[in-house]
Amino acid sequence: MNKRLEATMKKINYHETEIDWQEDVLMEQHQEFDEYWRTWCEANDIKPPSMEQPKPPPKTEGDVVEEKPISEETKLGREHFKTTYKKLAKAVHPDKNNGEDEDFKQLNYSWQEGKWSIIINLAIKYDIAIHNAKEVNRLLQKEAHTLEEMMKKNEGMYSWKFWECGEDEECKEQLIKHFLNTINTLKGA
Repeated sequence: MNKRLEATMKKINYHETEIDWQEDVLMEQHQEFDEYWRTWCEANDIKPPSMEQPKPPPKTEGDVVEEKPISEETKLGREHFKTTYKKLAKAVHPDKNNGEDEDFKQLNYSWQEGKWSIIINLAIKYDIAIHNAKEVNRLLQKEAHTLEEMMKKNEGMYSWKFWECGEDEECKEQLIKHFLNTINTLKGA
């Protein structure tokens, strides 16, 4: 495999691992943060603000489910991955792969969603040549950038910052004050 492509894939795989870890931490911390700030408000005689969101109207039988339009970026990616995709589809098809269809499902998901790194990982697994390496690497760089943005977004969440405070009560108190100030500012807008 092309060295630049290999380096980009390592970056993507690292970011995906980090995001999985962040999501595990956040899943646990969301509840802890919620309990902590409500308890803090109660202990400080502060009425907790309502966190209710307006509910969307219920769907009816006549509602039409619209398919998500295919972006130009996904169309371009499909053009660059077409040959690799076709070879992979033959290699991972359940009829040729002893009835195993997990890789086939992954391949089709990645094709639909434009998750090109999954196609590259499958190509490596099945020893399928990757065509248009320069263009493919450009698409993978964009995917890596998107993952970096997701990591930054996760790190900006109050639950993440709460986790970063650890046992530092002063840090937690400052975070709760900032959180409540933000909520009140948003409600006043």
